[in-house]
Amino acid sequence: FFQISSSAVAPGWIAMAVYPNEEYTGLYIRACCVTITVMYIISLAMGGNVEGGDFVSLRGVLRIFRKGNDLTLNGCWLHYLIFDMIVGYSIALDASTRGISQLAVAPFLFATLMFGPSGWAAFQAFCYYTELSS
Repeated sequence: FFQISSSAVAPGWIAMAVYPNEEYTGLYIRACCVTITVMYIISLAMGGNVEGGDFVSLRGVLRIFRKGNDLTLNGCWLHYLIFDMIVGYSIALDASTRGISQLAVAPFLFATLMFGPSGWAAFQAFCYYTELSS
């Protein structure tokens, strides 16, 4: 699942950067996210429980990453891929609605792909300061 999902998101990121409002961009991104979600569910179901792993403490999350098998860890990776893509697409659509050029939004999309919430926060700051200066 790792190679397939990691390769599958690349065209979606390119499409959202270049053609954010095209119908096929939205369809591809939705289909990609749904497909990866199925892989995510399968990975977590087949990965099983990690002894001492939980989401209520840092120690519990750490155990999942350190002691989880390949399927469990793949599920974690798929989670990042899906959410980063959804956030990136929302940035692309928001930028298009605001009339922000695709060239200006590209660094925020790259930052979101690589650093998740930091890319989104940088885009929000950019929009805030752009509106202040208008």
